[in-house]
Formats: sequence, structure tokens, C-alpha cells
Amino acid sequence: MAEIRFYHAQTRSAEEVLPDLLSKALQRNLRVACKFADEERMAYYDNYLWRYQPQSFLPHGTVHDGQAIHQPVLLTTEDHAANAAKTMMVLENATLPEQHDFDLLCLVFDGHDPLQIQQARQQWARLKEQNDMTLSYWQQQENGQWINKA
Repeated sequence: MAEIRFYHAQTRSAEEVLPDLLSKALQRNLRVACKFADEERMAYYDNYLWRYQPQSFLPHGTVHDGQAIHQPVLLTTEDHAANAAKTMMVLENATLPEQHDFDLLCLVFDGHDPLQIQQARQQWARLKEQNDMTLSYWQQQENGQWINKA
């Protein structure tokens, strides 16, 4: 049974919380795929993850870099993980893939973007009707911590 988590970024943007979420996944020795709606946003995040904090290093690559199987974090626009990840983070209104390939899907959405909020609500309602997965909703608090609201 797949687990799907909705991460509602409120005090920081989805862009700003992604490195923290990825770092936590890597600390747990998880391989992660990050899915974006288009190549332009994927390229943006590739650049962002190299420069978001000069003193840190978040190992990652894109599906275009080659050797995808060796990437602990793979940025993609595809529904599958060429790095054999069982965890996928879905950002910026990209569609959720079929969960049969993943143990954990994380939909990360920006609380300051009405379109992202609307699409997250629609996906939640659609998934709530299905009984073959575990859904949870994580809301970011003022202090930056995440609290499970559902």
C-alpha cells in the first residue's frame, strides 16, 4: 500500500523547503525522484539545488546528465524513477504518478500559490475516494516545523 503525503509549505515556499525534505530523505538512506511539470522548471531546480546554500552539498542530477541510476536524488519530468527510487516528490503542479512504483509519494505545494492549492485540494479529494493508500496532510508551522493535520 502506497503512502501519499501532502506537504503544504506556508512560511517558506515549496522551493525553499525542498532541500530540507531531500536532506531528511537522504539521511534515511532513501533514493528520491523529484518530478516537475516541465523541463524548464526541472532545469531551474537543478541550478537552485547547486546554489541554495553555498556551505552545503545536496547530491543530485537530472535524467539528462547520464548515469541516472547512480543519482541519490534524480530530477525528472517522468512518472518513473530511473534511479530506482521508491520515494517521489512531486512539485509545482506536476501530476502524481501511479503509486504502484513507489512506497512514498510526497506532493509539495506552495501555500502562497492559489493554483497549487486548488490542484492539491483536487488531488486530495480524488485520492480520498480510493481506499488502497494512506493519505496524510502535513502543514508547515510558523517555526518551520511540519505538523500532521490528517
